[in-house]
Amino acid sequence: MKNIMRKKCYLLCLFTLLLSSCLLVPTSASEMVNPSIFQEAATPYTSDIVKYYRMHNGKLQYRRYNTKTKKWVDPYWIDVK
Repeated sequence: MKNIMRKKCYLLCLFTLLLSSCLLVPTSASEMVNPSIFQEAATPYTSDIVKYYRMHNGKLQYRRYNTKTKKWVDPYWIDVK
């Protein structure tokens, strides 16, 4: 009878140890990764760029303008090919 109780206690301790180690690993790993950092880094900024076109000396040209910074992206007009 004493031997059976010892085995049950041993199995219960082993099961508790295994269960606690399995539950602790995902929790600590999820705290290390902050998904909001990756979402901010993946934000596209192409919608802030607007192309303006003009005809100059018979050639069609364009220039990019950033509406967020309110500055020209290109320092000069580019010919459309």
